[in-house]
Amino acid sequence: MPLGTTGRIGIGMLVASVAVAIPVVLSLPESWLGGVIVLALAGNGIVLLLNRENRTWQNNKSP
Repeated sequence: MPLGTTGRIGIGMLVASVAVAIPVVLSLPESWLGGVIVLALAGNGIVLLLNRENRTWQNNKSP
């Protein structure tokens, strides 16, 4: 089953959180702020993916 727009956005947020995490972990002195951004992006991505899976399950269950 192909990913819809919401699934793609969720995966994009997870990828973006990894891309942001690498320089944060390596060098930034304000790492707590970077950590908050990384957690927010990853959390949003996971929530979007879970919502997509939940909607798919609800649409496919028998009445």
